[in-house]
Amino acid sequence: MLVDMVVLFVAAFLAFIFFVYFVLPRFIDSGVGAINRKVQGTKHAAGIEFLETQSFFPTDQPVAELTAALRSGVKAADSAPLAMAALYIQSVENDRIDWAYGKKLTTSFHAVAMVGVTANLADGSSQRGVIFAITEGTEVSGIVDGVSAMRALAHDVEAAIRSVDPAATRIVLGV
Repeated sequence: MLVDMVVLFVAAFLAFIFFVYFVLPRFIDSGVGAINRKVQGTKHAAGIEFLETQSFFPTDQPVAELTAALRSGVKAADSAPLAMAALYIQSVENDRIDWAYGKKLTTSFHAVAMVGVTANLADGSSQRGVIFAITEGTEVSGIVDGVSAMRALAHDVEAAIRSVDPAATRIVLGV
């Protein structure tokens, strides 16, 4: 009788622990995410737009000159910071720069600029230029994380390209 009560108590305790650690957080997270999307909808929508589109800047300027302008025009650390999230360079090639925003243990988003690529435009034409895209992002409590940093990076990329070619215009490409 006592053994049965102990087994029943242990089983109930384990069920309670399972519920608290695995089931309840999913309900809370989904509810918090829905509330956050409702309250901060424009911020979330801007983040989704960054993740679902690419920016194309038609230009015939030399690849090396554009890459150098992007390196100097976008303020980014050379490696991931330890504590505070910041923009940092993941890799640089002759015609490509990869950035990330975050810190050593967590990353909010990844971005890339590819220089000297040819894009097929909606009107059927193709042009050479620079493609910039946020390639991967994360959500925190149902909201895309790092939207203000995405916005700042996109602005810096556009300014860097226009420092080399003032006539370059931004064309939004859907993904």
